[in-house]
This record gives sequence, structure tokens and C-alpha cells, in this order.
Amino acid sequence: MKVNIKPNINGDNYNPADYIYTPLVGDSVTGDTPLFVKNDAEMAGLAEGVVGQGAPYFSSFFITISTGIGGCYIENKCIKQVSNEIGHTLFPYKGQYFELEKIASGSGIIRLAQLNHITLEHSSHMFERVRINDLAIFPVFQDWLRLISDFLQYIQKTFAPSIVIFTGGVMKSADVFLDELKSRNPNVKM
Repeated sequence: MKVNIKPNINGDNYNPADYIYTPLVGDSVTGDTPLFVKNDAEMAGLAEGVVGQGAPYFSSFFITISTGIGGCYIENKCIKQVSNEIGHTLFPYKGQYFELEKIASGSGIIRLAQLNHITLEHSSHMFERVRINDLAIFPVFQDWLRLISDFLQYIQKTFAPSIVIFTGGVMKSADVFLDELKSRNPNVKM
């Protein structure tokens, strides 16, 4: 088996079985041992859709916002192929198009601030500054909320999931933004 489609891994034509150790067969996966490779966000989304928050629903869309943005659509307890990397969807910002994760993920928030002439060492600092009512950060925060809201509207219009499930490092600051995000997106169950 060779892997060729991997947008976030450099290099081509490698065999992942060469890098996996299993005590059942020795030093590497060999012979008839099946090996399945899927995106981490898709696997987490499948788990949420089958046994997690999405289990009671016919369909769910799972979104993780951490160093990147990942996600997948689950319908009837099965992954429906959305894209290899949903975070690579292009969104307009200040007259240019950016991959959403480049300006709205944990790492992207730093870039979003830079585009607005504000320096952040870590994405959590934006949320900390919102908590203390630092007016200088509010335009960046509002832009970020708009980007995530636009993403949610895209998901709702395209897939119409019964529920959208969020996870990831940025959710550590959900107390700062989740209520506002819900109020901006009343047609999206979160």
C-alpha cells in the first residue's frame, strides 16, 4: 500500500506500514494485516457521531479548532466524504482569500491579529484580552467570530446537519465566544 493524498504531510509515495510496530506480527505490519489510514478529525467525528454527542441524531458535523481546523460530516453513523481537509476551504478576508484554518484556527488567530497590526504570542491571548475588555482586540475577535459564523452557515447550507459538534484547543475559551456564536447562528444546533 502506498499513500499519495495527504495535504498536511510532506513527501510522496511512502508506505505507512513501514512505520508501524505491532507486537502481534513483530517489527512491522506485514502480509495480510489490514491497515486503514484516515484523517484524525474524521475519526474523531465518526466517534462523536456513533457513540458521542451526535449519536442520537441522524446527521452531525464535527468541527475541531486547534492548530488547524478539521471536521467531517456524519450521516446514519457513517462518514460522508466532505473534503480531505475542510479547514482548507477558502474564505474572503480583507479583499483576499485565505484557507480558513490559516486565519481562524488556534494558529490562524495569530495571523488574523497580524493582519490587523496586533501581535499575539498565542491564540489564547486574544480570548484573555476579550475577557478583560481590551478594546484593541475586539475588532479581531469580531472578525474571527464572523469567519467561524460564515463557516457554520456554509456547513448548514451545504449539509444541513442535525447538530454541529465542536472540540479542540480553542474550545478552552468557549466561555468567551460560544454564546455569541450561537446567537449569530440561531438556525444551527450546537
